[in-house]
Amino acid sequence: MNRKKIEFRSYNDASNLVAFDFRIIASDAEMVLFPPEKYESREFNLLQTIILQLNAGRKEFATGDERCRFSAAFAEESAKQYKWSKLSEGLPFWTDFYGKTKLPIASSKKGTKVTILYANSVGHFSTANNDKIRDKLLASGYNIEFKRLDSADLIARMRAKNYTATLWGFLPDYIDPDALLSPLVRSGQQYNWSSFNNKAVDTLLELGGSGLDGIVRKQIYDKVFDAMGKDCRISFLGSEHGRYVVSRKWDFSGLSGLGMLTARFRDVKRRAP
Repeated sequence: MNRKKIEFRSYNDASNLVAFDFRIIASDAEMVLFPPEKYESREFNLLQTIILQLNAGRKEFATGDERCRFSAAFAEESAKQYKWSKLSEGLPFWTDFYGKTKLPIASSKKGTKVTILYANSVGHFSTANNDKIRDKLLASGYNIEFKRLDSADLIARMRAKNYTATLWGFLPDYIDPDALLSPLVRSGQQYNWSSFNNKAVDTLLELGGSGLDGIVRKQIYDKVFDAMGKDCRISFLGSEHGRYVVSRKWDFSGLSGLGMLTARFRDVKRRAP
């Protein structure tokens, strides 16, 4: 009986390169170990979302109107610079029903200063892309400063409501829309650092997580997103891409947003020489 074997081994230097045929890439620096004539580089959507969170207790974002204006402007420009995927591509349970604000993408107060705190953990952000976003949004009336913190400091600032805006990544605990929504916007929940408090939304989320069929749940979550799209304390900006390399000697179907959980290694075939 013929059996295909794929080896997964760690490595300390380039001499171990021949020992393995597949690797998820953590940084561009690793790519030097994988010559393109031997390895194919591919992308896959990560099971996470990038979040923009605004503090409604600050004068810059005291109204839903101003929060939604900024959220719309930032979402549009950040998607261009970071090339984030739609959430429906990164999260298998998602559908594109997030309510979009119809407000103008500009501040009603020219020269609005916004400091955005961020951390590189679940989400990864670059100075170069942030600088481009900052420069582009000047034309929309926003004077943005990005400030990087470590994850613990960012969480502490959000818990203490000591921020104007934050940018961070969130990974749901299980594969369901409720795992993305309830922790962030249900009253009193663990990660509801934006203090979103809407009794109607709480009721809808309770219904949505109660085992109803998919069509009914979609109708429920449509209403949740309508409420979120008018408040705009929390915005889901998209999903990041992961990257992996695979030896060109293997015919490998690829990964989805579930990453290694969807790798069908039993279907891998050796390519003809």
